[in-house]
Amino acid sequence: MSSRREVVVAHLTQFLNGNYTAGSALGFCDENPMVNLQRFAESESGPEWIVATNILAALINKCNAVAFPSGTTYRVVATLADGRVWYDSSKGSDNTYQNFLNKAINENHNTRRPFMEVLLSDKNYAYEAKLSTTTKKFEERIVMRLGASNLEPLGSIGLSVQTVIA
Repeated sequence: MSSRREVVVAHLTQFLNGNYTAGSALGFCDENPMVNLQRFAESESGPEWIVATNILAALINKCNAVAFPSGTTYRVVATLADGRVWYDSSKGSDNTYQNFLNKAINENHNTRRPFMEVLLSDKNYAYEAKLSTTTKKFEERIVMRLGASNLEPLGSIGLSVQTVIA
């Protein structure tokens, strides 16, 4: 396993364990952040979207603050179970609730292998390494499922470390 892959898994593990919650370096909510992300995935409501996207923005900020190896940046892509993208940190100001409703944040990810794999299998994580068509950077991505099981998935979150290819 590459060192980048290990670091991305470590970030997601800390996130899943609730170590990026109130009292941590992120300090953005009073409960495990996954509860808030799942709440949005179940409701698709505007207020829940704001909470969930703030959590993901905080996750990216935390990851970039401790970036390893030096010179890399992180990206997070969050999808619903049907593949609709509701947050992509590489899209900046395009991450709005209206753009989510209009399916304008990013293209549907329902045919992307790691997103499908984590939703349809019992695996905790799916991995891929590829050149992103969105960012034009090489990304090593770990995707995790939102929801307790692949029988009723709510969506997925992909965290990737990006490297500029000269």
